[in-house]
Amino acid sequence: MMRTMVAAAVMGLVALGASSSQAGAPTLDEREKAVLAQPQSADRAFELAEAYRASKDLRRGVAFFTEFHKTHPPNTMSLVWQGSLKSAASATGDDMEQRLDLLQSGIADMDRAVRLFPEERRVLLVRAVTTSHFPSFLGMQAKAIRDLESVLTASDRLSPGAMASARDALARLYRDTGRTAEADKLLARQAGEGR
Repeated sequence: MMRTMVAAAVMGLVALGASSSQAGAPTLDEREKAVLAQPQSADRAFELAEAYRASKDLRRGVAFFTEFHKTHPPNTMSLVWQGSLKSAASATGDDMEQRLDLLQSGIADMDRAVRLFPEERRVLLVRAVTTSHFPSFLGMQAKAIRDLESVLTASDRLSPGAMASARDALARLYRDTGRTAEADKLLARQAGEGR
């Protein structure tokens, strides 16, 4: 169950505005070189993280961003994505203790990214969408709801795809926590706006 939830979290992040993989798209090696050539570029970090997610090479992503942060300060996307990829990677493996450590480390990375970049709504959105898919027993639903509600108040700073992702995740969490009327109202407003 946790594997499905965390995998869904990473899949939901596609709507944040990255383009999907196409023939002729840069390889992971090329994307890694681009991040190293432009270490402050949030866009390069986002594109790389999305490529790791699309290729299901989550552990390679964790390893790259871990090494990257040893010599470069985090940019607005690198640390939050490191945490998101760690959280997703924690869904697989035989050693439950290692998986739990990876999950806790991923959450800590995302929390640190939010503290470092409090004005960057995309950082909050990555954390919120990632944690919105965690099983309820992890106790992250209230935090994800607060994050998503905050993200939705800053709609002028996010792409339409990012806003739709935030609304979808928030509506799902509202339903999961028994707030069906709020979910219906949110989705009705979204339908009225044409997504």
